[in-house]
Amino acid sequence: MAVNKRARGAQYPLIQEYVFNFNDGVANLSSLTAASVDNVPKSGVTDFGSKASPVGLMSGVVYTPNGMSAAPTYFELFSMPVNAQIIGGELQIEAPYVGPSTVTLAIGDVNSGALYLAAQTLKAASWTNAPTGITNATANDPTLMTITNSTANGVAVGNVITISGCTGASAAYNGVFIADTASTTQVTCRNAALTTSLTLAGTPAGTFIAGRTALLIPAEATNQGGYATLVNTGYDAAAGAEVRGTLTFGDTTAATQGRVRVRIMYTIDGRMNEVQTT
Repeated sequence: MAVNKRARGAQYPLIQEYVFNFNDGVANLSSLTAASVDNVPKSGVTDFGSKASPVGLMSGVVYTPNGMSAAPTYFELFSMPVNAQIIGGELQIEAPYVGPSTVTLAIGDVNSGALYLAAQTLKAASWTNAPTGITNATANDPTLMTITNSTANGVAVGNVITISGCTGASAAYNGVFIADTASTTQVTCRNAALTTSLTLAGTPAGTFIAGRTALLIPAEATNQGGYATLVNTGYDAAAGAEVRGTLTFGDTTAATQGRVRVRIMYTIDGRMNEVQTT
């Protein structure tokens, strides 16, 4: 049998981020399993849904407008170093997509396009019932915005909410915010643009979407310690393998909004205290 001792070492987790806007350019792949763009000099470039050429393209680079629903957009998110063990990550929607009927993002690798995240919507849903009132009458903190309606609205704490339709001076209520509190009839959030109490004008409308979604890290069997069914808490990325994204659109309508952040966390061969046979 083995003797288990205290951990012999430690290391910081490493974090990478990939951020894209709807009108950014990307060196896209022809398929999920296509060779890395690093191996294709001056590879073709497309957009993330704007159907408009990004600025700053190098001479000789060919831009092709995104075909939207004609085919998914495959692209590389992260290149993993040798012995990387992925232990976590998340998808963060900073501004939901607007325009196409549907927009989804899956995250995986060359073997499985949804290994870490099944297709997740990047479009917001409308409130179950439109907001009927918006105030920021708190004397000591005018940035605290309270949005009310008479029946359930479907919003949850942490959701990204978008308010539109407010007019006149109350147009300052329009924007993208994070729900700090949520009940069936009320949502509160912070709006840094507000400096004084306003009176609502216009017909407000609201949408919401999950702000953050954790990546699913596959369990992995190991034969360390003599037990072939032991499960690790990380996933060994193949040496030099990329984490890839698959962006899929429901129609050919150009996007007019959208900003997404993907984070991944990993260690380098992080099994610091795994039992060894003696």
